[in-house]
Amino acid sequence: AGRAAGATTVATLPAATPAAVTSPPYPVGVTVYPVAQRRPMPTLTGHTWAGAEVSTASTRGRVLVLNVWASWCEPCQAESPALARVAGQQDPLAVRFIGLDEHDTEAAATAFVRSVGSTYPHLVDDGGLLGRLSPWLPDAVPDSLVVDGQGLVAARVVGAVTEEQLRTVLNQVRTP
Repeated sequence: AGRAAGATTVATLPAATPAAVTSPPYPVGVTVYPVAQRRPMPTLTGHTWAGAEVSTASTRGRVLVLNVWASWCEPCQAESPALARVAGQQDPLAVRFIGLDEHDTEAAATAFVRSVGSTYPHLVDDGGLLGRLSPWLPDAVPDSLVVDGQGLVAARVVGAVTEEQLRTVLNQVRTP
């Protein structure tokens, strides 16, 4: 059985079992990984609806919040304004946000991003990019990863994240 929405879990698996840290099932809520159990996130590179190329490699040395969303997803609609607020309050030299838009149309996605006030880049994905994150995230929206400055997955959120949860995780990742 999964955890209640909004639950916070902390992975406390022995360091000798890294596969268990990143294998399904995907409990709903926040999972924070101890430093010794963090694994590298693969580099994701793609284009935004405006045609700009974006790569997660450009975030090295900074904390990255990668949020997977879609304009048609009701939980995404609820969480996206909070993500935009938190992103706007971060020092871009310390924390970067990148969205990963799943199975959307250009018109719907751009209208959605504008309506929630998001100013960070959003990669367009037809499923190939999200599939590369399967060790941490299900093939569903919304989900998020928080990656530390070394490119290691420090936390994951399965389901919608709240502003308070995201701030808590960012504080934990910036001060391990």
